[in-house]
Amino acid sequence: MNKQLQDRVAVITGGASGMGEASVIRFLDEGAFVFVVDRSGREAEMAQRLGERAIAFHADVTSAQDLQRLFKTVDEKFGRLDVLFNNAGTGGRREDVRALSENTDQHIEDMLAINVKSVLFAIKYALPLMIRTGKGSIINTSSTSGLMAQLNMAAYSAAKAGVIGLTRTLALEVGAKGIRVNSICPGPINTPLLKYYMQDEALREHLVNVTAMKRLGEPDEIAKVALFLASDASSYVTGVSIPVDGGQSA
Repeated sequence: MNKQLQDRVAVITGGASGMGEASVIRFLDEGAFVFVVDRSGREAEMAQRLGERAIAFHADVTSAQDLQRLFKTVDEKFGRLDVLFNNAGTGGRREDVRALSENTDQHIEDMLAINVKSVLFAIKYALPLMIRTGKGSIINTSSTSGLMAQLNMAAYSAAKAGVIGLTRTLALEVGAKGIRVNSICPGPINTPLLKYYMQDEALREHLVNVTAMKRLGEPDEIAKVALFLASDASSYVTGVSIPVDGGQSA
């Protein structure tokens, strides 16, 4: 019985923890070759642990040069790219939640660089590989903060709303080339980025209470949606941003 991603080549950024790690594991289980892209250093240990279909690639996605090097390596090793999951990002930490007038210029630059500029440049350098084969799936991680107002998170919300706009525009741009572009909008997911919420009962309770399901999501619940968007099960789905948020944005 064929697996959903049998022998497909996938790149997952931010792949060494949280939603990225869960997606790497799920994609591997479905038969893909997966580039585990991360800047933490954990990508090497993770790839070694998961076997030869997992390929560690150390990169900072805010560096255009690192992204060029990544997709050159993908091309040299496989000659094609079937799935790009732009998952790397940051935001929502205690230090990120403050009025825009209180943000430093560097904070704003950093939020935009990792959360939206990295997505733009990754797609720019990945597209030639997909256009060559006439098919591909691009998945971007946005956020419910890109769908709805979030108090004191202007830079993060602007970046994640930008990902949604980018997703829609690129879906139109490359649809006729056989390439689909979609995004996932996670709500509160139990990842290392939310670790501080787990230590503050009031903050944790708030996150749980803003959902209809009254619980945090788990990383694999994002990975399941990423698998759907990567696979042929979503062959006529493009240009959409799917909330995976337990009803937070309902």
